[in-house]
Amino acid sequence: MLELIGNLPEQWHGGHSGHGDISWTGWRNGVEALVRGRQLHVTVMGASVANGCGAGGLPLAQRCDRNATVGLGSVCTSANSWPRWMQEGLASELRLSETLNASLPRSPVIMTVHAKNAVGALHFAHCVRSRVSNQTHIVLLDLAQTSSQGDMHTLFHAVRQSAPWVSIVAPVWVPMRQLGRSEAHSSNDEKALALGVDVVRVDLAAKALLSMEPGVAGPLIKMQCALYDDAVHPSPEGHRLYGDMMARYMARKLLLAQAHPLQAAQSEHGSLTSPAQLPTPWEQCFPDAAQLPVLNEHNSSWRLVDEGAHKHVRKLTLLSDRPGEEVQIGPLGTDGVESCGDARATRHKASPPPGLVRAPNGTTSTAVQVEIGYRISKSWSYGAFRIHCMPAPQLRAVIDPHRGCHCSADPSYWSWQLNPFPVIHTNAHLSRNPHYRDDRFNFTITASVSFPLFIWPANSQCIVQIRHLDSHSSEARGRARGGRVAVSGRVGNKTSVRVDSLSVSCAL
Repeated sequence: MLELIGNLPEQWHGGHSGHGDISWTGWRNGVEALVRGRQLHVTVMGASVANGCGAGGLPLAQRCDRNATVGLGSVCTSANSWPRWMQEGLASELRLSETLNASLPRSPVIMTVHAKNAVGALHFAHCVRSRVSNQTHIVLLDLAQTSSQGDMHTLFHAVRQSAPWVSIVAPVWVPMRQLGRSEAHSSNDEKALALGVDVVRVDLAAKALLSMEPGVAGPLIKMQCALYDDAVHPSPEGHRLYGDMMARYMARKLLLAQAHPLQAAQSEHGSLTSPAQLPTPWEQCFPDAAQLPVLNEHNSSWRLVDEGAHKHVRKLTLLSDRPGEEVQIGPLGTDGVESCGDARATRHKASPPPGLVRAPNGTTSTAVQVEIGYRISKSWSYGAFRIHCMPAPQLRAVIDPHRGCHCSADPSYWSWQLNPFPVIHTNAHLSRNPHYRDDRFNFTITASVSFPLFIWPANSQCIVQIRHLDSHSSEARGRARGGRVAVSGRVGNKTSVRVDSLSVSCAL
């Protein structure tokens, strides 16, 4: 693919640098590490494309044969994924540099990939420090296929706040149906660049290659099946194009960083905090269903299952197929949660609910933000669940009116409209979020619901209880889009719900 990239116009060779000198910090630190004989550390966060889905697809001739009887299947493999090609290509590009080759270690690029199928940017906006180490120089966010502009900006801010020493790059690969109107992302690019984020439009390079004359790129490149394995994922050749483009961009940026003055960044933004100096915010992170601290696993039908085997990836979820069953997750709010401060200082500006007694020493509640990742689908077999918070079991042994836990709906208007708390419908047809009800939404993804949890006093512990609801119950029907008519029309008696992750952090 490198020879094809070389035939592209100059503007498609790579991407655009984020505005402001702060965007150069990680590049500069990375090239200094290489000059000193150390390794460049790159972290990738992404969904199924970063997970290598499509990279294990059918051979090119079969994939592009319209008469073939073999169905398309997006097989995932890291062996031919774009991060692997980028790592290999970047090392090769760096060895061509006269200024770097002599000092390069044997393996100059260390790649860490955090990828999970069917997740959006908000999945990675929490617990950033658990994915970005003190050694990381560059963070690549490959989530354009699954995330809105607003969610991407939330993630940009979260990475910048948690790891200000890194540089952020947002490569863009879009679903096939969006390839013809890729210019529509231009306004998104400008906003990302304004935040100091580099943008690499791999999709525009793919579009340019697909429209080239046969004598330039070869006749096969005119067919979209040459670069796409299915409607969303790159083919093995598409992954190679993606990885080669990123390798070339990163090599050029590192070489430019050798001459880029870091002093300007420090004078404009103040002295940058080093990884050792930066305080780690309090948080509890359970990004994988296998890590969820289930308290009642021995007396509940909720169970851990792997639903990714057909794509050759591990996709664990906590599943219930029996309405009425509950799962208890916790304890939440362990040592250190008191650093979140007084709940009255947060945007929620709330103390324990009325009627509950404050501790004798005047301790007020601490507010944390809980986010639960759950699976949503257009399948009518997907059900609903209800969220409830309560003190941890050891605290309920003795009745103490001065201790407690209370979760409530996020006070923002849009949060309430899109995710009415505490009942969540995982059937996209019944969701209040119009994005999931849209006819073009035909996926199964991990969505999330976020809500404040008030804990008093601050050193108490709480559990989150999730109850699988009967979709025909009055509680479930009342929270469904379309209400009684929508539920009774299509929903069967047997439904299932799936919980993928949970995180807790200080409320803002």
